[in-house]
Parts: sequence; structure tokens; C-alpha cells
Amino acid sequence: MVFDFHTHTSLSDGVLSPIELIRRAIVNGYRAIALTDHASTGELDRIIRETSEICALARAHWDILAIPGIEITHVPAQAIAETARSNHWNVQRIHSQRDKDKRSNVCLTGMSSTLKTINAYYITP
Repeated sequence: MVFDFHTHTSLSDGVLSPIELIRRAIVNGYRAIALTDHASTGELDRIIRETSEICALARAHWDILAIPGIEITHVPAQAIAETARSNHWNVQRIHSQRDKDKRSNVCLTGMSSTLKTINAYYITP
């Protein structure tokens, strides 16, 4: 099974629109993809809402597990859990590969249409 759980679209620093990225993943044999665009506190709600709607549309009509997510960026590492809680997300797991300089990003993915329950994975630069 081919999958990618860390992708970026034109909602942040990627090139393709979210639906185009999912369609190209299908064409290339992917069975699962998570859309995890960069966002800071100002864009979180909008990007999560848009990504959740697009992933739901793709799952309903195509044979792919499309998972909405977010990569919290430019937020102090110590404030990531607080940022998630303030948005009423239930962070199930946080995995940190390293955090030597306290600049880690966190990638949050989940299947809830409102992304209320998520898994979190630290993505280091």
C-alpha cells in the first residue's frame, strides 16, 4: 500500500490544490493521503475546515483514504498543546523526534469532519 501522511497543498507552501493533490495521489496508486498544510494560530480554523470538507468529498467519491490534518508552524513548541486545546482538539499522541532548539512543528491528523480528535506528530525542520 502506498501512502503519504505529510503533504502540503496550495493552502500553504505546496503547489497543487487539495483536491488535485488527492486526485494525483490516486492516479499514482496511493491508497491513503493526509493533507497537512502549514498553519499558525491565525489560519488554523480556515485550513482545517477547507481540508476536512475536501477530504470528505474525496472519500465519498474515490477509492482513497483522505485524512485532514494540519502542521502547526511558527508556534513556540511549549504552546502547541495549548493551541490544540484552545481549538477544542483532543490530541491523542505527540511524538517528538527531536526538539533541540525548541522550533519543532507539529503535524495533526484526524478523521473527524471537524478534526476534534487528532493524532499529533512532531515534524522537525
